[in-house]
Amino acid sequence: LENALVARPCRVRDARTATKKTLATVGFELLGPGLAARGMPRAADVLAALEEHNEDHRAASSSSSSSGRPPPLERYYRFLEAALLERTGASFARAFTHTARLPGVHAGYGDYAHTDCAARSWPTLLRGGQREPDTAAFPTGLGDAAVARASKARRVAVVTVWRYLGPEPHARHSHLALLDHATLASATDDSAEVLDFDIRTLDDDLGHNYRLADHDDGRTSEHHRWWYFPGLDRDDEAVAFVAFDSAGHAAFAHADKLPVATLVHAAFLDPRAADHPDRHSIDCRVLLAWDDDGDDDGDP
Repeated sequence: LENALVARPCRVRDARTATKKTLATVGFELLGPGLAARGMPRAADVLAALEEHNEDHRAASSSSSSSGRPPPLERYYRFLEAALLERTGASFARAFTHTARLPGVHAGYGDYAHTDCAARSWPTLLRGGQREPDTAAFPTGLGDAAVARASKARRVAVVTVWRYLGPEPHARHSHLALLDHATLASATDDSAEVLDFDIRTLDDDLGHNYRLADHDDGRTSEHHRWWYFPGLDRDDEAVAFVAFDSAGHAAFAHADKLPVATLVHAAFLDPRAADHPDRHSIDCRVLLAWDDDGDDDGDP
């Protein structure tokens, strides 16, 4: 039963009414409102592109090259790159994969507490200024040029952008919960907070993530503080969070609570919205690199 999932009641707080959350302070933040005016493709267009793309590839996840993506999806990738370059001050950005959560053709909701990276994950291979990395060890959608550039960078990060796509104008049925790492036990604590596990993506890439460990003393439900952004606007907002950052403990406050800088998160159903339709959503991952030797101009 080592891999059994245990349900625990948790309170999820409204991040909109709290002190502003940013990638640099807590490892996540709200992008928008105002993304539509800046050119973010409409949710309906992205959704139609996902349905077309998934029908072609029979998968909910894709790391394919730009030539294999429908134009609205390609434009969305480029929009995220530009938005995160502006937000973080990075020198380079490459959106390289996505996971679609669609009725009938989806990867399911990640409704357990987990991260998108672990100490054995591919981004850790970019640390140390490798000049000739083994590109076979990286996601297929990243491309050799992006790997080569990132491997020489002063700092690299992977940011996941989670976006609600409908079918209602605002998210009601289910949401993304993000953990405040200040409420995790210290990484040196004898009682481990996370479990390391392997995961095989629909692209057949091998990934390594952490799951939040359960404790008989009830610490998981009573002490962990969770946040979410209720009512996300499908055309004007998205949520970004740190999947990996080579800055380590300096990436965001309390990032040192885990072996690498990566944020714990989970999907959850709103019990007050059981009669609302299942959500459609997309999460995209974007590689960021800082080439220069100066100070960072932004987060994460």
